[in-house]
Amino acid sequence: MKTEDFWFGRFLAVIFWVLFVAIMEEVLKIGCVALGLKRRSDDAESSYPVAQFIAESPRAVAICGVAAGIGFACIENVPRLYAISLEQPLVGIQQSQWGQASQEMLVDEGMLRAGRVWTTVFWCVFNIQPWLCGLAAVQLAKISDKGPLSPKDWLVVLRFVCCIHFFFDLLDRSSSFIVEVIGCCAIPYAMYAFRKEWNSMATEDGLLGQQGSE
Repeated sequence: MKTEDFWFGRFLAVIFWVLFVAIMEEVLKIGCVALGLKRRSDDAESSYPVAQFIAESPRAVAICGVAAGIGFACIENVPRLYAISLEQPLVGIQQSQWGQASQEMLVDEGMLRAGRVWTTVFWCVFNIQPWLCGLAAVQLAKISDKGPLSPKDWLVVLRFVCCIHFFFDLLDRSSSFIVEVIGCCAIPYAMYAFRKEWNSMATEDGLLGQQGSE
């Protein structure tokens, strides 16, 4: 890029675009979680940002966040999943042995189905989206007793996940394999961070459960 004209301007454009996409995606995911849970048992608007009738504990909110992230990852990868679902049976080459001629054979449906399943698991479950949304949901659960949240509260919810998302997307666009591998390290790190937050939360009678008993 440095050999091109206006490389610095293009570099800034990439930085701002990746940052914009990361923020918008995280806002969309946690916004869907917050709005989806903002209902009472009688389907009326709740006074809390997250309804204690639906999510009775912080862990329940975290599960909702992971589920929303998996849904987002599935939608994001619809073209990839659609393409592999329409993939025609592949032709495998059986190498010659003991002087025999090579033979061509179709890959059976079982192997194709296994490939589709593993592709779905890799691109949807082991995607970074579910774990980032789960982390944001954990932060949302921690401050949900404050009533209506201020912009500063939403910044607390989103700042960490937006930084991780920005780091991942920026390095994932590199043409260097090593840089891409470093960027992909954000996925296991997000899983580790979510597991750490999950273990730190109470298993029952959490923050939202206390709201419901008031």
